[in-house]
Amino acid sequence: MPACRVYRGGMEKSYDAIVIGAGSAGCIVARRLSEDGRCRVLLLEAGPDPGPQETPAIRHPYPLSAYDAALQWPGLKGQIVGGADRRMARVPQGRLVGGSSSINAMVAMRGIAADFDEWCEAGAHGWSWRDVEPYFRRLESADPRQDCDDAAAIAVARQAASPHRRLSNALLDTWEQAGYPRIADPNTDFRDGCFVQPVSTDRGGRCSANRAYLGTATRARGNLDILADTRCLRLRIEQGRVRGVEAESAGTPRLFLAARVFLCAGALQTPTLLLRSGIGDAAALEALGIRTVADLPGVGRNLQNHCAVPLGVILKGGKGLPPGLPTAHAALRLSSGAHRSGGDVYLSVWDRAAWHAAGSHVGVLNVVLHRPASSGSVTLRAGDCRVAPVIDFNMLDHRSDVERLSMGVRAAMEFLESPRVRAIGGGTGLVKLGKAAAWMGFRTSATRLASRAMSAAGGLWPGLLSPLYALAVKPLPDPLLGAAGPQAMQAALRASIVLQYHQVGTCAMGPAASRMSVAAPDGQVHGVAGLTIADASLLPAVPRANTNLPVMMAAEKISAMFLHR
Repeated sequence: MPACRVYRGGMEKSYDAIVIGAGSAGCIVARRLSEDGRCRVLLLEAGPDPGPQETPAIRHPYPLSAYDAALQWPGLKGQIVGGADRRMARVPQGRLVGGSSSINAMVAMRGIAADFDEWCEAGAHGWSWRDVEPYFRRLESADPRQDCDDAAAIAVARQAASPHRRLSNALLDTWEQAGYPRIADPNTDFRDGCFVQPVSTDRGGRCSANRAYLGTATRARGNLDILADTRCLRLRIEQGRVRGVEAESAGTPRLFLAARVFLCAGALQTPTLLLRSGIGDAAALEALGIRTVADLPGVGRNLQNHCAVPLGVILKGGKGLPPGLPTAHAALRLSSGAHRSGGDVYLSVWDRAAWHAAGSHVGVLNVVLHRPASSGSVTLRAGDCRVAPVIDFNMLDHRSDVERLSMGVRAAMEFLESPRVRAIGGGTGLVKLGKAAAWMGFRTSATRLASRAMSAAGGLWPGLLSPLYALAVKPLPDPLLGAAGPQAMQAALRASIVLQYHQVGTCAMGPAASRMSVAAPDGQVHGVAGLTIADASLLPAVPRANTNLPVMMAAEKISAMFLHR
């Protein structure tokens, strides 16, 4: 395999199980496997380990950690749409112990029952709503009024009302006046309606997978080793069975041996690792000079994600959302009528557009396509382990996606024109994602200084920065206002959508007879003994939710299936 350093040193410590990736899934799998004191477990993570108490930025409920480049995979980019209007975008992915559960917006949604029933119908037997609901209850059992440190579960909090949430409050009133029911718990009541989104926080802030599952006591287990800053290069496979992992730490090649390997690196890194190890489409692998170990053409295919159109609202006067509250709050679940089980369009409010001072004066209504028909891929451009994979989200490739998302945008614009929203809004448009926004997108010493200067200036002269807030949004293209035909609407949407970082499906589970299936419903990779997938790549279709809770549920379920096999 070209340019991938091959381990030629002596034997390193062997284990009973190796878990690759210490994100939302890997923290759970390592915790559950190591509960058996006889099972020696190694957890490998490419990024740093913040420790069980984490840092103030990670714990911060806004969330501040989402704007820290040091906690994300460097240089990771993906193609949003292809063709003549091809667009690329940065893909934020957590690269630390805790993974994306340490940098996400903490929205704690399960999806709807139909998501899992449809998985089961498609061949993921044992994954119906009735099958998975107990695992959701198990992972959500920590008390949000307490500290979730080492609770072996996360805390799911119901957010309190706040007068500072002007956009959320205005839209909740608007939606109720429009006849949508107010739903108390959107994780058990799957009707269309409006609600306040639950969040994964405890009394001190964010409740990450790291804090909840790898707390102080768990880390003290003599049979659990956590090795951070170690990048996995490929799997060692001999005679159809996984034997270990070849990795690199501080530039030094290392080999870790185990009879069981659990892949928890996520929907982008797990298929990449499989392909580099010779597991994937045989013709494509051989074209790159990689010897085929298992011919599984589904590896890296079926990449699904949510896309969104971010509509910005400039908030009139007064103080915006304080930085100590989660930004995500109100939401509306809608059915387009074009999907058999509904709930396929989702409107989600951010009461603060960004971490800095200007962000508190802009709210965002995200129009999200929750059940896309389009899918993309993760492929290799070279056998070189140093070369990033090719990520093609292929969004809005399917006609129904364009039609349903345009319906959501039109509905959102009607809501934003309501008297209740107009009373607190000083202008509406598409959130601008230019160079200035990109520069302020990360919390650096320079951007923190700029934010403090903006805050001070705004305090002395309240109206001084109003023109700056207006620069955060731009006029909506005419097609998004319904003033054009289908082709113009498609072009406008393709130019406006942003990623939601909820990628799944690239190693989808299903029956072995299905050529595009990569693993069985218990996570066991077809044709490679001892190799199990327990992360977002295993999910056959993206659920109608932020994916953190569904991925954690899957990790709990795969762990239980393995331990009780």
